Amino acid sequence: MLGYTLDFVCIDRRLIVEVDGRQHGWEADYDAERTAEIERFGFTVIRFRNAEIIDDRDAVLAAIRKAAGG
Repeated sequence: MLGYTLDFVCIDRRLIVEVDGRQHGWEADYDAERTAEIERFGFTVIRFRNAEIIDDRDAVLAAIRKAAGG
């Protein structure tokens, strides 16, 4: 989408899930611009840090379900 490589996309729910590794601490401005551009196309973007996925998988899955409307 728009030339970006996205981690996970659910077209039916217009939902994008991004997993941010350590490099994203240095790319906050880029990530914010990219998110804003994608959201202009009607998508919701949710982001998780690698540590969140590893340490609290249940909360991450619950957040994805909620964002997907389920």
